[in-house]
Amino acid sequence: VLANEFFARENAITAGAAERRVVVVALEVLIPTGRADQGHAARILVSIHKVLQLGGEHIRNSCAAQWQHDEPPVISVPSGNFGNICAGILAHVSGLPVKHFIAACNVNDVVPQFLRSGNYQPKKTIATISNAMDVGNPSNFIRVLELFNQQVDNLKKIVSSYSVSDTTTASTIKNVFEKYNYVLDPHGAVGYYALIEYLKDNIDQQPTP
Repeated sequence: VLANEFFARENAITAGAAERRVVVVALEVLIPTGRADQGHAARILVSIHKVLQLGGEHIRNSCAAQWQHDEPPVISVPSGNFGNICAGILAHVSGLPVKHFIAACNVNDVVPQFLRSGNYQPKKTIATISNAMDVGNPSNFIRVLELFNQQVDNLKKIVSSYSVSDTTTASTIKNVFEKYNYVLDPHGAVGYYALIEYLKDNIDQQPTP
């Protein structure tokens, strides 16, 4: 019922089987955790629908597909409560080609620390200029772990995470404006800086000119 309501609301009645499979996987992950009411689950389903618009014809037969390159993308997601990146990973495990995900966090760095140490330690939330991402205990991260059967090594094969300070966020906004005449918001600046850092650490994944 929830899946049907979702597609009706998104004007996606004609969505292909691949996209419906994503919804089934999503519900299997969201509901058993005991943490999602229908409204919360529906919000993640909407995010999945948006992520799928990046896919090629093998995911959905849509001329609106945005990714037109041979290699799958590396996707950097400004992350606070981890709903958007959870949606992206759900789409990926259901068939959407993605080379790697980056969870770009501000100084609320519970997940970056967890991926480094293996110790998940919620913290008191710290206020930042990227305030929509100020979450010290992201409730959707348990769903990300469920997708990988709590196997952190498997999670790390597809997800990296970086923590970005307010000082670096502000300087990134300034540098991008000076170079590209484009004004990043603080959340986008965190995502942008994390992507640049990831590409520095993974030269083989840098785009070909």
